[in-house]
Amino acid sequence: LIVCTHDLAVTLTQRPHHLIEYLARMKKRVTFLHLRHLYEQPRDKGSPYIRKKVKIGGVEVRAIFAPFPSPLLNIFRGLCVLLHVLLFDKHRYRVGINQGDPWIGFVFYILRAIGVIERYVYEDLDYNPGGHKNWLFKRITEIAEYYSIKVSDLVICVSLNLLRLRNRWRINRVIYSPNGVHLSLFSRAIKKKAHPPTILYIGSITEYFGLDIAISVLPSLLKKIPEIRLIIAGSGYYLDDLKRIINKYPEIKGHIIFLGRIPHEKIPDLMAESDIGLAIFPPSELMHYACPIKIFEYMAAGLSIITTRGTEAARILKKYSVGLIINYSVENLKEAILKLFMDGCLYKRFSMNSLKFSVKHDWNKIFHDEFKEIESLYLEYVLIHKRTVS
Repeated sequence: LIVCTHDLAVTLTQRPHHLIEYLARMKKRVTFLHLRHLYEQPRDKGSPYIRKKVKIGGVEVRAIFAPFPSPLLNIFRGLCVLLHVLLFDKHRYRVGINQGDPWIGFVFYILRAIGVIERYVYEDLDYNPGGHKNWLFKRITEIAEYYSIKVSDLVICVSLNLLRLRNRWRINRVIYSPNGVHLSLFSRAIKKKAHPPTILYIGSITEYFGLDIAISVLPSLLKKIPEIRLIIAGSGYYLDDLKRIINKYPEIKGHIIFLGRIPHEKIPDLMAESDIGLAIFPPSELMHYACPIKIFEYMAAGLSIITTRGTEAARILKKYSVGLIINYSVENLKEAILKLFMDGCLYKRFSMNSLKFSVKHDWNKIFHDEFKEIESLYLEYVLIHKRTVS
């Protein structure tokens, strides 16, 4: 049993989507629940998850209707999941996996106590308190996250920064399982098409991803590289704010392309016409612990990458030498972009390293290792249970 509290038909392609594809290929029998909030959102009409229930291989994906995603109503998400499982699901499960929601940890605790699941795994995808600016909501979320993790049998961290944090909490069993990339899909991006100097951003459009300074740097870049362009592919609530910034600089309007949300399978074609992948973040706790999937997709496409200090992304860039790490400022971003476009040898080295080391982050290998650990956890439980009975 796997529970994700995002609507899979709304969010951009993330770890849960890749996990479902992997489990379907491996012919695993899984029930995957995701939440559909009771308000209008732009959903991907082409997504199979638009339906209330869909079967993908051996994976049955069901949408559960839930309240608005307000901090005041977070606890009701868990109640919706619990009621659905108790009233409409007659199965018993070996393992229950919580995909990183601190507000449904109590659900898995109860399901384990009454025998619906036998082991509880917390997949640690983000530092959830880091997403709150209100100190009270942040503190409440910290407590919820702590206990959701503390009562689990296994914690799977997607970043080493998260792993270090959870180890300080003295969690019994914690492993590292980073995000990855669909290598066979992104291999299409290696064969480059003719294009002007291009900076690319792919992902959600929010204040956490540094798009304001990416736009603000363009006027000075145009003086050095007149053909340069910035492509932004994604959607989010911050789009109107970005357009207001663009209106301050009339000269850049023809050099910024907003593509909106594009199908994941078309991203490699876009990367084949790009040179630099952006992953810049203003300083925040949320991004310090986050492991952006875009980093590995940029790498698989052979792009050079720019990211900011003090983040998990910076650790990855430093480890593999696939790009430049900067302080979060317009001036530092300008210098990094010019350096990559002007220094062909440096760019080529980063690009070759990106291709070389992206193979370490193939989703198939990552999920294979992760489920090997989960199977080991369950086998240990079976052995202990047998000894107790005998």
